[in-house]
Amino acid sequence: MENNDLIFIAKYPVGDKQRDGACIRFLEIDNIYKNYNRIYAESFSFPLKTLIYTILKDIKHKFLFKASYKNDKILSYKYINKKTATDLFEKAKLIYVESHGNLIMLPPEMIKKYGHKMILDCHGCAVEESIMSHLEQWKIDNLSYYEKLAFKYIKQFIVVSDNMKQFFTEKFPEAKNAEFTMLPIFPNKSIEYHDKKTDTINLIYSGRNYIWQNSDLMMKSISEMINNNTIKNINYSFLTPDIEYYMTLAKKYNIDKNITIKSVAPNELNQEYAKAHLGLILREDNVVNRIACPTKLVEYMKTGIIPVVLQPEIGDFNNLGYKYILISDLVKGNIPDINELEEMRRINYKVIQDIQDKTEKSKQKLLSMLGGKS
Repeated sequence: MENNDLIFIAKYPVGDKQRDGACIRFLEIDNIYKNYNRIYAESFSFPLKTLIYTILKDIKHKFLFKASYKNDKILSYKYINKKTATDLFEKAKLIYVESHGNLIMLPPEMIKKYGHKMILDCHGCAVEESIMSHLEQWKIDNLSYYEKLAFKYIKQFIVVSDNMKQFFTEKFPEAKNAEFTMLPIFPNKSIEYHDKKTDTINLIYSGRNYIWQNSDLMMKSISEMINNNTIKNINYSFLTPDIEYYMTLAKKYNIDKNITIKSVAPNELNQEYAKAHLGLILREDNVVNRIACPTKLVEYMKTGIIPVVLQPEIGDFNNLGYKYILISDLVKGNIPDINELEEMRRINYKVIQDIQDKTEKSKQKLLSMLGGKS
């Protein structure tokens, strides 16, 4: 590829990985630059253990410099040596680091030297998330070290909420002079209006079994609703790749015969959303959730699904006036009537549209960094 104005420090997502919320977001980032040649690079060094593990895991990677994915605009490498990376970085106009997890793939000296060309996409607070996930201390320390490097040498950041910008500028006072672009990604620009005036309420959960999803609490709450028979005519569905995990959890609460658990292809997901009235997103009140903009929540609201929450402080949404139902109220059988639900949807559509308008402006700003227009 002759033009390497744009380099992504990331793996180009293919296959089943495209179902993941972070990958859905990143494919939208990639789409902003669809008219540009893009080079993807995942790693820049070969620790012996990594090399041996990679060869044993997948023999095709014995040719370490072979492109792992390519099309007419994209060239994605599993490994690039430091000399090649330096040549690429020297010529690049923009180096887009997809996440803190990808940032730690870079040698520190490259961040120091080329930070002025970099954008770091902060679609989470990696250090705090790693603590919540009980990662080993050395991994937490490594993330913390790289985060400090980033806010010292990188001057362009992507955030998904105003709360996230405030969090990072308070954590790193030197970042107050940096440029922040708010970009909560919407996989589809259009708001999808569906007629949901039915006698049966469809309650869904869409996603995986990450620790912050409160999977056990979801099943426990559904169990209480079923056992207490608090709401008549309600169906429960989990749309997830982690079928075995959720089946085991459903059996734990003896509700496996009362709940549908299935995997849905990305192109079939909207059909399920079109039928759903309520969607579970039980995020706790902590820094990770207060600065987030979950793809799931966006997808729920733009398809007319009322979020069922543990508490309302998720990203900027409460400040923007979104409508929700508390899981504690739902368990007690306190659910708005069909007309009230329609009004809640109307308000949520407006919240989504306002954020979408800001998102489109941010996309143009990112594109302008390469002198382009969509």
